[in-house]
Amino acid sequence: MTTRSHSPRDSRNPRDFNDPRNKPQDRSERPERSEWASRRSERPETTVRDRSERSERAPRPDWAPRGDRPRFERGPRDRFENGDRPRPPRGAGLLAELRELDRELVKMIARRSRMLTRLPNSGASDHERELRTSWEETASAVSRDPKLIRQLFALLQEVEVAPADMEQPSAFNLAPARKPLNVELPAPASDRLPRVHMALAASGASECTLRGVPLNGPVMECLKGLNQVGARLRWEEDGRILCQGGEPVSGYNKPILDRVVHVGDDPFNLYLILFLMVTRPARLKIIGESGLKFVDLAPMRHFLPLLGARLTSVVPGQEGLPARLESSAMLPSEVAVPAELASDAVEALLVATAGWEREVTVDLSDHPEGHNVVSKILPIFRELGIKAELSEGEDALSLRVTPGKATFTGSPLPGINVTAAAALLAMPAFVGGSVKLSGRWSASGDSRAENTVKSLFESLGLRLVVTEEGLSLAFGEGLAEGEELPSLNQVEDLTELPSSLLPLGFVLSVVPAVRAKGGVMPRLPESVDKVVVESFLNQLGLSREGDRLVPVAPSNTPWASPSFPWALALSLAAFLRPNIKLSNPGVVMNHLPAYWNIYNTLPTPSMVRKAPEEEAAPAASRPARRRVLASHTPESEMPDEIVYPDEE
Repeated sequence: MTTRSHSPRDSRNPRDFNDPRNKPQDRSERPERSEWASRRSERPETTVRDRSERSERAPRPDWAPRGDRPRFERGPRDRFENGDRPRPPRGAGLLAELRELDRELVKMIARRSRMLTRLPNSGASDHERELRTSWEETASAVSRDPKLIRQLFALLQEVEVAPADMEQPSAFNLAPARKPLNVELPAPASDRLPRVHMALAASGASECTLRGVPLNGPVMECLKGLNQVGARLRWEEDGRILCQGGEPVSGYNKPILDRVVHVGDDPFNLYLILFLMVTRPARLKIIGESGLKFVDLAPMRHFLPLLGARLTSVVPGQEGLPARLESSAMLPSEVAVPAELASDAVEALLVATAGWEREVTVDLSDHPEGHNVVSKILPIFRELGIKAELSEGEDALSLRVTPGKATFTGSPLPGINVTAAAALLAMPAFVGGSVKLSGRWSASGDSRAENTVKSLFESLGLRLVVTEEGLSLAFGEGLAEGEELPSLNQVEDLTELPSSLLPLGFVLSVVPAVRAKGGVMPRLPESVDKVVVESFLNQLGLSREGDRLVPVAPSNTPWASPSFPWALALSLAAFLRPNIKLSNPGVVMNHLPAYWNIYNTLPTPSMVRKAPEEEAAPAASRPARRRVLASHTPESEMPDEIVYPDEE
C-alpha cells in the first residue's frame, strides 16, 4: 500500500478539517465596501468618463428607450442577436454527403474502365463472364431486381474513359441567330422510304435504281446488312442505289446458317433483318453498335414464337444485342400484333409480309399507332403492285397482304423526311420570317403525317401551305424591328401525335409558358419517357408541378438527346433560351448531315459549308510581304540581290 506524500512547500493535510487554513474565510475578515470604493476612487481621472461628456459625444436618439445606451461605437446591431438566425435547410448535410459520394463513384467507375483495358484480349469472354457472375452475387445483396442488376453491369462495361492527354470533346453550343428567317432550300430527303424500297427489292429480287438517296449511317448500315443475308445492292457516290436482283432474300427454302449480321445503330434496321429472316430457315447471330445493346427486345422475344422463330440473347439476362435468331419458316396466316411492340417493329413486319409464302392478315386493333403505320406502308404497297386490303371498324383494324414481287416503275425518289421538314417549317414560330422547302410531300406516301403536321400547325396558329412545288410557312412577316411576335395558341393535348412528331409538338406547345414564365402542361401519351420530358423542361427553365409549369433556374448541364426528333426539338428550344448545350450532336448528323450547316448559317442558310472569306482588298493593292527563305548556301555564294515573292 502506498501513501500519498505532500510537497514540503505545503504541509497541510487536505483532509484535516480542523486545520484553520482549510476553513472558509469569514466574511467579516473581507475588506468593506468602503474600501473597494476607495480603491476605485484612486483610479486615474483620465479613465473616468463623465456622463455629461458621454451625452455630448453620443446624445440619446428619440427612438431609443429611456435608460438604454446607444451602441453606435460597436457598429450596426446584429439582426440575429435575439436568436432568430435561420437554420440550414433540412437534409442539407445529407445532400452534401450524397454529392461527394457521387463524385467518388465517378472516380471509381473511371478507374474500373481503365483496368478493363489492361486485361488480355485472349479469353475476353471468360473475363466478362467471371466479372458478371461476381457482380450479380454482390449486387443481389442490395437489390432484388435482377433486370436492373444486369443493366447496371452492361452500362459499366460500356464506359470508356478518354486518355488524359486526349482533347476532351466539348458540348455543341446551340446559339442560333435570332433574326427573321428567309429560308429557301430543298426539302430534306427521307432515309426511311429508301430502306423500305431496298428491303422490298431484296425480298423479291427486283431490279431497280433508287435516286437521290441520302447516304447517311442508317441507309448504309441497312444496305450492308441486307447484303450480308444475300441481297445484291450497290451504291454510288451521287446518291444512287442499284438493286441488282439475284436470288430473293425471303420466301424460299435455302437455309441461311451460322452467319453474323451487323445492323448498325438504328432499331428499324434490326427489325427489318429479323422479320425478313423469319420467312426462311435461319440460324444467325445479330450484332450492332452500342445503341442497340440496351434496346428492349423483350416484346420481340415474346412475339417471334408466334412466327415460328426464337430470339435469345448472347449475354444471359441482357435485353439488347448481340442476339441469336433461330427460325423454322413455318409462318401463320393470321397475326395479332400486341400493343407492346414498337412502332418501328410493326412497320418492319408489314414490309416483310410481302415476302411470305401465303396470304397473311395482320391484326393491328390493339396497337396504339396502328393507323399511323398503315398510312405509311399501304401507299407503298399499292405503288409497287403488292396487293393489300385494309379493313377498318370502330375498334378494329387489320391489313390483309398477298405476297408478291415488287414492281418498280422508273427510279423512285426518297421523298421528304417528315420530322426534319416539320422542324424547319416550325422555325418562324420562334423568330418570325418564312421557310420554303422545294419537294413533293406526296412522294413520301405518308398522307397521314402530312395531315398531322398541318393540323398541329393550325392548332398553334401557323398556316402551312402545301403545293405541287413544295411547302412553305410564314409567321410574323412585316414586323418592325423590336416588335414582338404574335403569341401562339395554347395546345393542351398531344396524345394523338406519333412518336416522331411528339418532341416538335411539345416544344411548340410550351413556347407561351417559356415566355410567360409559367403555364399549362400539355397532356402527353402514356408511352413517353417522363424523365426525358422533365430534363428537357429544365433546359428551358421550367418544371412540372401537376398540370402546371412553374419557372426554375435553367439547367447548365449539357443535354444528351435520346433520339433524332428530341435533338431537333432542343435546337428549336435554343431560340427561346440561347446557349443550350447538346452533348451528342451526331444523333442529328447521322440522319441529316447538313442540318447543323443550315442551323449555323441562319437566317439565310446554306446546306454546304461556307468557303473561307476572301480579303476585301485585292492582291495588287496590298503591300508585298517578305518571305524569309531558309538556305544552307554559303554567304560567299549568295546572290547580290534577293527577290522576295508575294506570300499567298
